[in-house]
Amino acid sequence: MTSRLYVLGFAAALAALITSACGEAAGKGYPDYRYRLNVEVETPEGIKSGSSVIEVRTKVTSKYSIPDAGSVISRVKGEAVAVDLGKRGVLFALLRSENDLEWANRILYAVTGPVTLKEVEAAGYNSDNNMRLDMRMQRIYDLKGRHDLPRYIDYSYSPVTVKPERGELRSAYPVMVTFDDLKVPESIRPVDPDNLAMTFGDGVKLKRITVERTEGAVTKTIYKWLPWIPKQRGSLVKYPPRTPRVEKPPHHRLHDGDFSVRLYQ
Repeated sequence: MTSRLYVLGFAAALAALITSACGEAAGKGYPDYRYRLNVEVETPEGIKSGSSVIEVRTKVTSKYSIPDAGSVISRVKGEAVAVDLGKRGVLFALLRSENDLEWANRILYAVTGPVTLKEVEAAGYNSDNNMRLDMRMQRIYDLKGRHDLPRYIDYSYSPVTVKPERGELRSAYPVMVTFDDLKVPESIRPVDPDNLAMTFGDGVKLKRITVERTEGAVTKTIYKWLPWIPKQRGSLVKYPPRTPRVEKPPHHRLHDGDFSVRLYQ
C-alpha cells in the first residue's frame, strides 16, 4: 500500500511539473478585451457617426520562443469604422495609423498612459516586463467611460513602457480613406482627418474620435459597405511586379487587413 501511494504521489507531482513546464513553454496569456471605436463627423446636415467593436488578445511569448523570446504579441479581431455621410460618401477609419501597423492592438495603452517607475516600485514589482505589462493590462480592464483620442501622442505606447519617451509627435488617429465607388477597391482615396472638407465638401469636419471598453460583440458590418472585402487579398491597388515602393502612394499600399481582421475565419 505504501509503495502504491508513493507511486501515485510521484505521478501527481510529475504531472504537475509537466503542466507547469508546458505553461511556461507556451508563454503567458491575458484575458481578451473589447473596445468600441467611435468616429463623429460634423456636417451641414448634422452630426454623423459610426463605430465598431474590436477585440484584442494579448500574450507574452515564453523564454524558449525563437526568435522573439519574451515578446508581447497582440492580435485583433474587428473591422474599420464606416461613417455614412449620405450623398457625400462614406468615411472609413482603419485599423492602423500612419506610422503604426498595430495601432488597433495598442491604442488603449495610449489612452490609459504609461505606468511610472514610482508606481512599479510601490507595487513591489521588479524590472521584469511581465510585471509591467500586468499593471498596464489591469488599467485597460479597469477603464471606464468614453475617452477622446488626442490628435498626437509624444511618447511610446509600447505595452511595457514604464517611463514616457519624449520625442517625435506621432498621430494617435487611424488612417482615413474613402472610395469613389464602394464596389471598386482601386477607387480608394486618402482623407486628411484635419481637413475633411477637402474631400467631402464645405462644413464637413471631424468632431472627435473616442474609445470605450465594452462587452458587446465584435461588429461585422464592413462587408455591407465593401462587398469585396471577404475575398480581397493583399494590396487594394495592384502594381506590376518589382514596382519600387516609392512609386506607390501610401493609400495604394493599404490592404484588406487594414479594413477587416479575422472576421470571416
